[in-house]
Amino acid sequence: MPIIAKAMELGTEIANSSELKSFREAEAAVLANAAAYDLIRQYQTGQQEVKTARMNGRTLSEEKQQEFEALQKKVMGNTMVREYFESQQRFDQVIQTINQILQQAISGNSLCSSSGG
Repeated sequence: MPIIAKAMELGTEIANSSELKSFREAEAAVLANAAAYDLIRQYQTGQQEVKTARMNGRTLSEEKQQEFEALQKKVMGNTMVREYFESQQRFDQVIQTINQILQQAISGNSLCSSSGG
């Protein structure tokens, strides 16, 4: 099946991408550093609290908001954690772009006018 072969080729290209390599390196560094890993877990827990509150139509208390903002500053102040999140963001952007291209190709919309190429 040619379509399966193309999917495998795309998967290989993604696996060999600099974005995924950077993300995996940053992830390995974080996993090897207990303090950085703990900071990420705290941040993700805080994000989930914010998301859950919004989904339920609530706002966080002023104290909780300040705690989360302080945690965000701490996260962005930690070079290893910041690099992890930035590399994750770059890889996620690649995947989102690929998905958009696939969706546009499936629906028959041209990319030339929207991507400049």
